[in-house]
This record gives sequence, structure tokens and C-alpha cells, in this order.
Amino acid sequence: MLPEAQLWTHVIIQAIRDSEARGLSKAPSDKRYAKHWLASSNDEVGSFLWACQLINVDPYFIRSALMKPENPRKRLRRSS
Repeated sequence: MLPEAQLWTHVIIQAIRDSEARGLSKAPSDKRYAKHWLASSNDEVGSFLWACQLINVDPYFIRSALMKPENPRKRLRRSS
């Protein structure tokens, strides 16, 4: 994988983590910004759609996966 593709893969992963951050680990504005970036229809350089195209990933697949409810088994393990 090209270094640019590795970088943008990490940017997307971090945005996903930031958008799902729970508790006090992330400022609410960071979470909102990450969600906005992931949902944006902008396709200019540096946008989510542009990054997905660069790394050859379907942005709509990522978005649909983020919309799914959390895995119930995962939730049970956390509360144990």
C-alpha cells in the first residue's frame, strides 16, 4: 500500500473512532466534527469521499456499517 493510502486509511479509522467516542475521552465538538466529516457529500481533496476513493473503499459501505446498532454481545461483555 502506498504511504498516502496508509495515511488516509488511518485518518478514516481515527474519524470512526472519534465519532463513536464515549465518555470524556473526546470533546463533544471532536465527535460532531468526525460525524460531519464522515457524512459529508464533499468530494474535494481531504474529504471522506476523496479519501475512500484514494484507498479504493466504498464510502457507503462504511457509512452503513456505522449506522448499524451495536452488537448486543459486545454490549453484554462490557457490562460484565
